[in-house]
Order: sequence, then structure tokens, then C-alpha cells
Amino acid sequence: MAVDQHVRLLLFVPPGTSLDAFTPGVAEACQQMTTQITSRVIEKSDLEMVAATEPRSAFAETFRLLAVNVESLAVSQQTQVILVMSAYPKEGRTTTVVNLGQSLAELGHRVVIVQSDLPTQNGKGKDDLKKPGLLAGPAIGKPIVPGTMMPLNVTGGNPAAMKELLATLRPLTDFILLDSPACLQQADAFVLAPLVDGVIYVVRQRRHDVAAQRDIQAQLARLGVRVLGAVFNEA
Repeated sequence: MAVDQHVRLLLFVPPGTSLDAFTPGVAEACQQMTTQITSRVIEKSDLEMVAATEPRSAFAETFRLLAVNVESLAVSQQTQVILVMSAYPKEGRTTTVVNLGQSLAELGHRVVIVQSDLPTQNGKGKDDLKKPGLLAGPAIGKPIVPGTMMPLNVTGGNPAAMKELLATLRPLTDFILLDSPACLQQADAFVLAPLVDGVIYVVRQRRHDVAAQRDIQAQLARLGVRVLGAVFNEA
């Protein structure tokens, strides 16, 4: 089973640190695994980066606390590569992963997000997201701090290549966060889960889905996946 053919990498570095020293090494690592790499900037509605645009909001403070907890796990145990997954779309998984990445960078870490579940907008498909845009914050219009992030589009992904890519990125980064499609729609998350050091599970309160959630947890247990914790959205 192939992992999504369109994979985007988001690179985060600590404040005051230039991406110039970080990006080339990551791009070179990607070039060895893929057939094409194209630079692309982020459009306003792509990502909701509250940690960057509203750094002292209650919402952003939640991600800062999550980052501290993830950082402590990395110190006590080998926890560098983390998969952020959810059962359904629109659970807040991508919001969680990008804001966690930003918050970890604020703590002084170099972070790469491997995003295989690219957001869509206005009914457009993933291929439409290749079009150039402007480096900007989310729809509220507040800009991201310049120089904190560089997106790269990577094509040609598959499980074997992803495993090799993660192995190549490990020595270059402090944290690698994977954002995969909703696991009740695509099996990508379960394919990727054995490749990572742990899973953060994002769940939004829904009715009548207890059995489905239990099945997902049972599948992760069968795979021997280490679940680091859960993010409860709108709890």
C-alpha cells in the first residue's frame, strides 16, 4: 500500500535561527528518496498556526504545554519521530501537528513535519495546492514570524521510501512529526505507525463512535505502537 503520493515537509527552526543552514540538508535528504522537490509557500487558509499568530492565547498555551510534555518524553525515552493521527477528518489533527511543531521550535528545537494529508480548500483537490501563494498566517491575516518555516513539496512517497526518509532525517532534526490521513478513511496511519517512536491521538467528541475508537486502539496495540497520549478537541 502506497503512502500518499503528495507529501509536504514543513521545517521549523528556533527563533533567531536561519533556515539557510537547515533547509539544504533536509532538501538533499529528500532528493535521494524522491523524484521531484518543489519549493512552495503557504497560502493563508492552509494552516491554522495559532502558536505563531496568537502566542499568548489560551489555545496557544495548550500547545506550549503539549510541547513541554513531548520534550520531556524525548529526554527520558527515545521519542523523536511522532505520528499525530485521528479517526476522522476535521478532528484538529493538522492544527495540532503544526502548532506543536511551532511550539517545539520556540523551545529551541529543529522540527520537520511530514504532512501526507494535505489540506483542501473550496472543494479543490490536493494537486491545486501546488500553486504558488503568499507566506502568511491563517485566515485571520496575522503574519507568521519570518524565517521560521520553509515548506517543500515531495512526491513519489511509499512506505519503504518513507522509512528510508525518516532514517535520513533523524540525525538532521530534533523532532519529526507525521500528519497522516484520518485512519477510518485510509490505512496510511497504520502503515506509518510502526515506523515511529510514538503516537499522539487526536479525538473530537462525537456520538456513537465508541466502538470505532476501541477498534483503533486495539489495532495500534496489535501493531505494538506506543501511544504517548491523546489530545481531546472540544472536550
